[in-house]
Amino acid sequence: MGTERVSRQELVRRRRDNGFQGRDRELAVFRDNLGRDPLDDAFHFLFHVHGLAGVGKSSLIRQWEALARRHGLATAMVGDEVHSAVEAMEAVSAELGRQGHPLKKFDKRVAEWRRQRQEAEATRAEPGAEGAEGDPVLTSPSSTLIAQAGPAGLGLVPGLGPVAGALDPHQLAAATDRARTSLGTLLHGARDGHPAPDPTTALTRAFLEDLDQVARGRPGVVLLFDTYERTGPVLDTWVRDMLFTETCGTMPANVQVVLAGQDRLRAGTWDDWLDQVTRIPLDVFDEDEARALLASRGIRDDRVVEVLLRLSGRLPVLLDTLAQARPTDPDAVGDPSGTAVDRFLKWIDTPAHRAAALACALPQRLDEDVYQAVVAEDAAGGYPW
Repeated sequence: MGTERVSRQELVRRRRDNGFQGRDRELAVFRDNLGRDPLDDAFHFLFHVHGLAGVGKSSLIRQWEALARRHGLATAMVGDEVHSAVEAMEAVSAELGRQGHPLKKFDKRVAEWRRQRQEAEATRAEPGAEGAEGDPVLTSPSSTLIAQAGPAGLGLVPGLGPVAGALDPHQLAAATDRARTSLGTLLHGARDGHPAPDPTTALTRAFLEDLDQVARGRPGVVLLFDTYERTGPVLDTWVRDMLFTETCGTMPANVQVVLAGQDRLRAGTWDDWLDQVTRIPLDVFDEDEARALLASRGIRDDRVVEVLLRLSGRLPVLLDTLAQARPTDPDAVGDPSGTAVDRFLKWIDTPAHRAAALACALPQRLDEDVYQAVVAEDAAGGYPW
């Protein structure tokens, strides 16, 4: 079998095109772990990468994923496009399937569930059906609470997350109850008056059985969850239970999980298991890392380097954005402030919160008295946030 002959220069170019330079320590931690026996007490199976927006969390875990694949592991990256545990499992299944490792049992089970749920919904929507449009619909208290909690509460109802924003709480509560009814029929659920089990549990059991088969045929599997500050509210309990309980089956020992987000892991959910978490806090680049990145972009003029370091604050994303223009004169360096503001406010979708964040960025020091003085009246109660 022929092999591609590649020059060292080409390999260096590919490496630099893959993302930031730097983070050598964090790369070494993950690389060393790939060489450990999963049965070794020193093996790390749960990483938590956290830090402010722009410090390069996504870039780091993409490099980790590339390292894992070069070592023969199967990998799956899950982003903020998922709104429930079921959608997360579907994303993992799709990615592993593209690598030649389909999760056949899970795929069959979830396809049946979606088909039967659609049929149940269509039946409920037929004229004259109980709960059809125009008829009063009674909703359970738990469904109403889930609906009022918004998308973060929809982890109990896989698949409803994407449409939550288009429904008012009453409609959403009714949809929640209907989904629960149809799920019971599919997942060995409510028959003869017996309560239906949690559908996520049944689907997770099939997911873990398939994952075990993938892990048996490879050195291991790495599941990476990016933008976890967004997905954590609906995935936290599911991820924790897969790793530390047997309610849904057992996790293969050679599976690693990586969580990457801005926030620390949530108290209450993770407190009992923090001793099992390998924390990787990320901060801005130190000066050597920042200069190495600029040098990799061909920027070595001390005057330009000093301006870039000052304007970016050595925040990796901003530094790399500025460096990509390859300025040769200090006056040619752009203003990164717009990029910085957009990045930090990206996930704040409440107008009052956005306005408060912008107002509170102006004072050099901030406490509650200053907060109350600078924000609008509709944000007066938002200091704890």
